[in-house]
Amino acid sequence: MRRKLAIAAVPLALVLAGCSGTSTPVGDKKGTESLKADVKGDDQAPDVTFDKPMNVSEDTVKVLKQGDGEQIKDGDRVMYRLAGYDGNSGQKVNDTYSSKQDSPLIYGAQLQQQSKALFDGLKDQKKGATVAFVPKAQSDQQRGVMVFTITDVQHPPEFKDLKAGEQFGDKTATDKIGVKYGDDSWVPKVSIDKKLQAKAAAARLFGEPKKDGATIQDDSKVTLKTSVIDIASGNQAQDTYSPGSKPTAPTMADLKKEMPVLYQALKGQKEGQTLVYVPKADKGQQASAMVLTVAGVEKYHKPQKLSADQVKKLRSEGALPTIKEQGAKKTPSIEFPEGKKAPQDLVVETVKEGSGPAVKATDSVTATYSGWAWDSHKNFDENFTKKPTSFELDKVIKGWTQGLEGQKVGSTVMLSIPKELAYGEQPQGDAQGDLVFYVKIEKAEAPKKQPAK
Repeated sequence: MRRKLAIAAVPLALVLAGCSGTSTPVGDKKGTESLKADVKGDDQAPDVTFDKPMNVSEDTVKVLKQGDGEQIKDGDRVMYRLAGYDGNSGQKVNDTYSSKQDSPLIYGAQLQQQSKALFDGLKDQKKGATVAFVPKAQSDQQRGVMVFTITDVQHPPEFKDLKAGEQFGDKTATDKIGVKYGDDSWVPKVSIDKKLQAKAAAARLFGEPKKDGATIQDDSKVTLKTSVIDIASGNQAQDTYSPGSKPTAPTMADLKKEMPVLYQALKGQKEGQTLVYVPKADKGQQASAMVLTVAGVEKYHKPQKLSADQVKKLRSEGALPTIKEQGAKKTPSIEFPEGKKAPQDLVVETVKEGSGPAVKATDSVTATYSGWAWDSHKNFDENFTKKPTSFELDKVIKGWTQGLEGQKVGSTVMLSIPKELAYGEQPQGDAQGDLVFYVKIEKAEAPKKQPAK
């Protein structure tokens, strides 16, 4: 789908899950008496049992196993693995133990505001502890039990004040902002007037970039670590500084179009530069600010649609996937070329040419298709086993619009689509990065006009 560039990152969320205890809980002790768990270590989710439905009168934390490592102190980053259980059925609904995926939370004032029970329950706990968190349910459907194991306790680096530099846009908006910075794996601390309402977008540079860092040009793609701050509360809403999160990587061309003040502030700067960006405060919306650090700069290649001869050359070099139809429903299967990276450009290979009219970019197209991700090789979507899907060609990802325009109805087409022409930095489940599609064009017609209101 077409979408605007999103600089903001993954939301900071506490997703935790439940178990049994060896110590007095914080909260509803009686409500968690039945909660039992067989703790198996860092790499396997505990087996959890409890009387169903699980119901507590207040947020409750119960320590299942004491840790013997580093003790949690104020300001520490706590890394954890969790498993979540449905409070009505007892069924496990998510698990990061088996994937060995650690998530971070900062033990400090913001956690205390979000959940006092969790803050109090984690006090003086140590690395290796396994803890159950049972939030008070607002409805029967929201009952849940969360169990998490503390895999690491990381003490913060020294945070130093960054010197404020050049301002851009609404200069009055950034006058009184301050930034303290540790290193690029810790979210900077930002002081900001809670009544700030920027009349226009504003940006200000802070600190010094790396002397040998790459310089940002118009043809650059910039990797940005970001933290989004709700100005009224001062709370961090999202961040990609924390371990395990994925920084955004917009092109300067996109920024110039969608966030011109940020573009202006970044152009000519170098890797390592930190800055604060304050969007214009729109009526009825919460005012926010972003602190960003340039984590990488690379020359950006704008994807082009390859010619038929260029596609033939890639095929002869064994650089493209091979797709075969199997079974009565002719369901496609794919074999990716070993040791080859996805093409940087849009590849359109006509496997079989149809005899119908050429497809227009504005047509409503009906197609049968199957899609795979280059990196994971996962088949993330298909309708060969279902029924053909109809869509307006100019309202889907650019790789489809550019790739199917001009193809004849009845054609079978393979599309290799670079992520910039797919879902970019906003993956849709397993549909992330560079993609491959096998498409059969069943029908194309001008979209029906909507009746006037």
